[in-house]
Amino acid sequence: MASDIASDLAPDLAPDLALPTASRDRVVLVVHTTAYAVDAFIAAARRLGADVVIASDRCPVLDGAWRWPRDSWVIDFFDLDGAARIIAEGAADGPVPVRAVLGVSGEVPARVAAMAARRLGLHGNDPEAVTIAGNKLLLRERCAAAARDHERDAGIEGSAGPGLAVPRFFAVPFDRRPAELVDRVGAEVGWPCVLKPLLLSASRGVMRADDAPSFCARFDRLARLLRAPELLEMDPHAGRTILIESFVPGPEVALEGLLGAGGLRTLALFDKPDPLVGPFFEETIYVTPSRLPAPAQAAIETAVRQAARAIGLEAGPVHAELRLGAGVPVVIDLAARPIGGLCARSLRFVRDAPLEELVIRQALGQDVLALARESAASGVMMVPIPRAGILRGVTGVEAARAVTGGEGRDLHRHRRGDRARARRCELPRLHLRARRLPAGRRAGAARRTSVPVVRHRGAAARRRAHRGDARPLTRTDSGARAAARRETRPQVAPPPTGIATAGRGSARVTLAPNMNCVGDHE
Repeated sequence: MASDIASDLAPDLAPDLALPTASRDRVVLVVHTTAYAVDAFIAAARRLGADVVIASDRCPVLDGAWRWPRDSWVIDFFDLDGAARIIAEGAADGPVPVRAVLGVSGEVPARVAAMAARRLGLHGNDPEAVTIAGNKLLLRERCAAAARDHERDAGIEGSAGPGLAVPRFFAVPFDRRPAELVDRVGAEVGWPCVLKPLLLSASRGVMRADDAPSFCARFDRLARLLRAPELLEMDPHAGRTILIESFVPGPEVALEGLLGAGGLRTLALFDKPDPLVGPFFEETIYVTPSRLPAPAQAAIETAVRQAARAIGLEAGPVHAELRLGAGVPVVIDLAARPIGGLCARSLRFVRDAPLEELVIRQALGQDVLALARESAASGVMMVPIPRAGILRGVTGVEAARAVTGGEGRDLHRHRRGDRARARRCELPRLHLRARRLPAGRRAGAARRTSVPVVRHRGAAARRRAHRGDARPLTRTDSGARAAARRETRPQVAPPPTGIATAGRGSARVTLAPNMNCVGDHE
């Protein structure tokens, strides 16, 4: 099969990913064609002896050019009901019963998977709960309502107990004039504040504003982003809405877990050692186990459990993002899906089982309680993209892989020609994974020794290189319009360096000093 997700749809990779022809179960994976993690889910299903069906939004016209699985369905993520119907009808016609439908590459696939599972009568989350999890405004409204109910019940019962905390927030259409909102921001949210789209993930479009001028600039910038036709078509109302909420100072963490009959089972709690203070929130390093004290970790788990209960999530994987504001966990995001990108590769469980295997096992009704995470520390780094452009190449990969101090380093990048959006975490992300360092190897150090320089070559520079002209690139060479675009973009300080620690063992996340990404700036 050719999975476009992590293998660039290379036809010559198809034989290596051939799936078994018969098994006692079938699993449907609902994915975007641009997703990362499909190959890992296919491998996990093969390990469990299950057939896999891919339901994706690939172009049917190009089907003949690639070796897709025999059982693979084309769906349209702009027609959720239609996509769920195609999956349900295909599942009913197959020779092997479908036991699970999993959305593995984003909030929209998770919604389609929940809707299809409901049509098939399979156990899973209520589609409405998955919809709420994928909408930042609905998530906050439900969590805030649950917090008010908790305070009321605590007053009646005479016991305070831990409550559910979310940022202060309100939402407005993106066509509002930001200058008219400044007073409301100061009164209801306070400065600094954070502006967010409702539907995008991976921190895309998330920006901090410290005062009225920066708020107006950030609001206008986000409104331009949200006018993309594909976002407006996805959800005409939510796609036009901007969420404005209070900035929560303090460290940020991510929790990976599974929901089931026994409640929430925490699989990993990731520390994010780089301070995510804005104005943009591109994530870099995840390290686990967390070094937070046990009471803080317990409070985080309680907050995630309460948030899941508040929106009605009951089964399957969850990925939560929280901030520790004044020592209290504040829920920022809760997704009804596994951790995104290639970050799941940093997690291994007993018998070397990956996270994807646990997700599939649970969906098939198997017991996963005995599959505990390995005790060694692990980490993953997503290399920051300092400027928007088109990826042309990566150098120094072998030097990065040769860095000593651990095993299992993987470097992933998008294919050449992919467009990268700086500071909005769109594409691409470079993933460097370091895991399974023996306990005590480096006293719990997860550090970045250097950050690769991302070089962007403009059109004028490429023409000079072709002519053999070595003169330096000047502003007039690129044109006044390109220069104006660059000057209007906020300058981004280099990511901080230093040491962040992990609980047991150690996880060094490093990059070779001479590793470079080469691309064309916009």
